[in-house]
Amino acid sequence: MKVNQIWNSIKGHYHNILAAGLLLGMAAGWWGILYPQLTLNADTYRIVSEDGEIVISEAADPEADGTVVYMEMLNADRNQLRFRCRLLEEIMKYLEGVRGIL
Repeated sequence: MKVNQIWNSIKGHYHNILAAGLLLGMAAGWWGILYPQLTLNADTYRIVSEDGEIVISEAADPEADGTVVYMEMLNADRNQLRFRCRLLEEIMKYLEGVRGIL
């Protein structure tokens, strides 16, 4: 019974929750565009060749400015970039586990 009450209260605020999530995502993206030197540090990216070896380049230097990395990403071909997010990977693992239970 409590689950239905909680779900009904969430449904009433669904649009507000969706709008807040969208605004939060847009703010994070805007921050990354304005200040790439603060968002793209050596821990947030890795340059890897097709055979899986890490490539040493100017952008792979831990002291490199994030704007250098940002410009290299802008000049890269579409096939050269792969986006990975650990949070999304963990969410997908969780959802697969839930799907297996159901």
